[in-house]
Amino acid sequence: MRRNRAIAVIVLVAIGLPGSIAAADYRGPGFSGVVYAGQDEAMPQKLGTMRVGPHGMRLDLQHDGQRVASLILWNSDRVISLLLDHKVYFEVPPDQLAMDPYEDRPCAGYESERRIGTEAVDGRSAEKWRCRGERNPRAGRPATDATAWYDRELRFQVRVVKDNGEIFELRDVRIGTPNASLFEIPAGYSRLDYETLMQQQGG
Repeated sequence: MRRNRAIAVIVLVAIGLPGSIAAADYRGPGFSGVVYAGQDEAMPQKLGTMRVGPHGMRLDLQHDGQRVASLILWNSDRVISLLLDHKVYFEVPPDQLAMDPYEDRPCAGYESERRIGTEAVDGRSAEKWRCRGERNPRAGRPATDATAWYDRELRFQVRVVKDNGEIFELRDVRIGTPNASLFEIPAGYSRLDYETLMQQQGG
């Protein structure tokens, strides 16, 4: 089960990248896009596909050839990860997450913000903001200021570059409400216990 534990760690890293994506009142148009992220602004890696709509946010990615989908459900503190090739899922406890409630502002998750311009991100116009005072850094990480690009139509950050070099970027955006079924646990899936999963070291 070492591979499943590795997947759980990858999921935690992935859902922490945008900074403040646990939402309660997302009222944007709904969209999908391709997520690029990493530790080096100059070389972000393709992470997977993001879908955002009235029911929540879904991130689909692959790790070691296995397909994983993480569901962040609005109006809930639940984050559910589906191991699609094995038809199993686990819920990530809230205390393992570094996410603030969704805020419809450019520097969500930060104490203060200052607009510094306008720039295109993958062909879409975005407001560029300087964000200071990170409120909820991931465990073991110091608070880090950032620059954020906010898409006013999407009501969402489409690019965030932290001062430590970490980057999140959304490309190939398509407007449209995702199907509600994408935010549900499919029939026939079995539940894995998260704590047991994280403790397993082999076999």
